[in-house]
Amino acid sequence: MNTVSLSNHAERINNHHDAAQAAAQSAIEHALQAGQLLIEVKASLAHGELTAWINQHCVSNKCLIFVKKVIQLILLILNIVYVNHRGEP
Repeated sequence: MNTVSLSNHAERINNHHDAAQAAAQSAIEHALQAGQLLIEVKASLAHGELTAWINQHCVSNKCLIFVKKVIQLILLILNIVYVNHRGEP
């Protein structure tokens, strides 16, 4: 491989790296927006109705998996905030 080819590869690698970072940022933003919408749905439902609502409205397995992961992430973040606020494990 010559220097021109290696330089081209470096440029392409950097472009793909930049695209991967942008996609990751976009994924995080979408997950946060979905999480906010879930919080709004939960607030409008009676206690214990969120799971039934999710099962009824998130009909694809991908959607259910995504929603469950967003909920797990939100709970993890809330736990971290709670622990840091109280100073206890």
